Amino acid sequence: MIEILAPAGSRESLCAALYCGADAVYLGLDGLNARRGADNFDAAGLLEAARLCNERGVKIHLTLNTMLFDSEYREAERILRAACEAGVEALIIEDLGAYRLARACAPSIKLHASTQMSVHSLEGVLQLHEMGFSRAVLARELSLEEIQRICARSPVEIEVFGHGALCMSVSGQCLMSAMIGGRSGNRGMCAQPCRLPYSACGAKEPAHALSLKDLSLLTPRHIQALAAAGVHSVKLEGRMKGPDYVAAAVRAACMAREGKEPDMRLLRGAFSRSGFTDGYFTGRRREMFGVRSKEDAAASAETAGELRRLWKEETGRVPVSIRLRLQKGEPSFLELRDADGHAAVAKGPEPEAALRRPLDEETAARSLLKLGGTPYRAQSLACEIGEGLTLPVSALNALRREAAASLSEQRGALKPWPFQEEGLRREKRPRRTAGEPELRALLSTADGCTPQLLERCALAALYPAQMERLLREDWVKDYLPRLAVRAGAVSFEEEEKFAASLRRLYEAGVRALLCGGLAAIHIGKRLGFRLLGDYTLNVAGTAALEEYAALGLADCTLSAELHAAKLPELGGALPRGLVGYGRLPLMTMRACPVKNAVGCARCRKQGGVLTDRRRARYPVSCGSGVSQLYNCDRLWLADRLDAFRGLDFWWLSFLEETPEEVLRVVKSYENREAPPEGSRFTRGLYFRKVL
Repeated sequence: MIEILAPAGSRESLCAALYCGADAVYLGLDGLNARRGADNFDAAGLLEAARLCNERGVKIHLTLNTMLFDSEYREAERILRAACEAGVEALIIEDLGAYRLARACAPSIKLHASTQMSVHSLEGVLQLHEMGFSRAVLARELSLEEIQRICARSPVEIEVFGHGALCMSVSGQCLMSAMIGGRSGNRGMCAQPCRLPYSACGAKEPAHALSLKDLSLLTPRHIQALAAAGVHSVKLEGRMKGPDYVAAAVRAACMAREGKEPDMRLLRGAFSRSGFTDGYFTGRRREMFGVRSKEDAAASAETAGELRRLWKEETGRVPVSIRLRLQKGEPSFLELRDADGHAAVAKGPEPEAALRRPLDEETAARSLLKLGGTPYRAQSLACEIGEGLTLPVSALNALRREAAASLSEQRGALKPWPFQEEGLRREKRPRRTAGEPELRALLSTADGCTPQLLERCALAALYPAQMERLLREDWVKDYLPRLAVRAGAVSFEEEEKFAASLRRLYEAGVRALLCGGLAAIHIGKRLGFRLLGDYTLNVAGTAALEEYAALGLADCTLSAELHAAKLPELGGALPRGLVGYGRLPLMTMRACPVKNAVGCARCRKQGGVLTDRRRARYPVSCGSGVSQLYNCDRLWLADRLDAFRGLDFWWLSFLEETPEEVLRVVKSYENREAPPEGSRFTRGLYFRKVL
C-alpha cells in the first residue's frame, strides 16, 4: 500500500497528521532544514515526537536538506546526534557534505535524497543507489509517464509530491529569493518573490507570470496510478502550514488511497491558489498558473470550523485484541495485545457475586471497546467471566485505561541508533593555490567560441547541440583539449538521446564534461569523460568538495551563494572556482511563463522577457525541455578579483553577447577593469549577507 507522508512543522501539525492517518511524517529540527521558518522541533521535542509516532506505528523522516557551510558542520552533528537518540527512520539530505557527515556519524539511519537535489531521471536515481541512498524524492515537474519509466528500473524507493505548493523553479535550482531579497531558498529561507507581479513580453495577463497553482493529485485515479507505477510514498507539502491544512490533506490522501473521492471543498478551504493543478503529472502545463484569490480566501473562511474538527479527536489506527478474565478469588485481569507482539496487562479488584444481573460479554464490551481518544481500535474481544460474577463499570473503565496506557508506554519506547562520536575528520589547514586563477568561458551558442577566445581561456563549455555545431568547424580540432560539453542540472529530454549525444561528442574528441547534477556524473563516468562540477551542484563546504572528489570530479565550481569571506575556510584538495561574470540563471523552469502568457511565436519574434513591477527586465531562454529565467543585471567582478582567495579558476558566462563582446569581457577580466560606464551590473551574493 502506498505510503502517505505528511508534513509536521509544529507539534500541533504532527498531532493532526497522526490523528488523521498518516503513515509517516517529515519534520525538521531548529536550524538546518529547508523550512527554517516553520516552528520546527528542538531535541526534547523530537524525542516526544518519536514517542508519539512509535506509539502509532508512524515513521519519522528528519530533514537535513539545506546547503551547508563549514561553520555549520558542528550544528549538523548535533542534529544527527538527536536523530540517533530519537531513532528516526530516515534523514532527508540535500548537501553532499551532510551526506558525508551522516554516513560518518549516523550510519544506521536510512538516507533519502531530497527534492532539493534536483533528481528527475533514472540516471540520477542510479547514482543515488550507488551512493547508498535508499529513497529518491523526485522533482515535482515529472509526468506520470516519466515517473513510470523511472520506477520500472529504480533500485531504490521512489517518493513523489502529491499535494501542496509548487515552486516555479525546479527545487535546488533557484537563486531568485537570495538574489532579490537576501533569503536563500537553498537554505530554507525563501521569501517567495515569484508570487509578486511579473508580466511576460509586455502582456498584461497573467500579471503573476511566475505564480503556480498548488499541486493536488489526491484523487483515486491519480493515487492508484502512482501505486501501480511502483511509487512507494506520496508526500504532502506544507511544513509552513497549520494543523487544519495538514489534517485536510492527510484525510483527503487516505480517502483517495481507499478509492473514495475526497471532499475538495475542504481541501480548497485548507489552502489553494485559484484551485489546484495536476499539470506536470498530466502534461497540461499551460493550465497551471494561479494566485491566491478572494474565492480561495472565502473558501477558507467558510470551512474553518469543519477543518478544526478534523483533528480534534484521534481515530484509532492500531488494532488490538482484548481479553478479560474474571474469576472468583482472583484479581480482575485485562490484556491488550497488538500485532507487533506487545502485551499490556492491568489488574483490578476481585469480581463480586452478582446480587441481580451477572456481568455478560455484551455489557463488558460497552466499557472495554471505548478506546476513543487513544491510538487503538478493538479488533477482537474475548471474555472469561465466572458464573454469577460482576464488576462495576468504573472498575472496567479503570482496567481499560490502565492497559491502554501501559501498551502506549511499550509501543512509544525509543529505539535509538548508535552515534559515532568521532564524526567527520576535518582538514584544519586552509588550502592554498599557486598562481593566478585561469579564465574559462560558459557559452550559450557556438558563435562566441572562436580561436581568439580559446587562446585566452583555458576552457570553453557549451551545451551538446551547440558543441556538435561547433565541431563542424575545421579549426576546432586544434583546440579539443580546451573544450568541455555542458550537462545542465535539469533536462527533460529523453535521457537515452542525451547520453547518445554525449557519446558522439566523446568520440569526436571532447573529453571534459561539466556536470550540473548527479545524472550527468553517472552518465559521464560511464562514458569516460573527465568530470567537472558546475555551480548548480550547490557546493559550499569542505565535506561536499571531498565527497564530489570521491565521486570522480576533477574540479568543482562553488555555489553562487558562497560569501567571498568563506572561501579561505574551505579545505580539501579538489580544485575549485566560481562564476565571475554574466547573467546568472535565477530559475530553471519546466512550465514556461512566456509560453503561457503570449505563446512561443511572440517569444521568438520579440525575445522572451519578464518585467517586474519596477520595470526590471529578466530574460528567458529555452532548451533541453526547460526554460531559464536570468537576472536583470550582469554579474561583474573583474575589478574585485583580489577579494577572492583560494580559487583555481573563474567561469565567465555569456548569454546574448556577440563574439566581439565576449572577447572584450575576457580582456576586461585579464586587465581587472571596472564595469563599463553606464552599464547595469551586480556583485552577486559574494559580498552580501544571505540568510
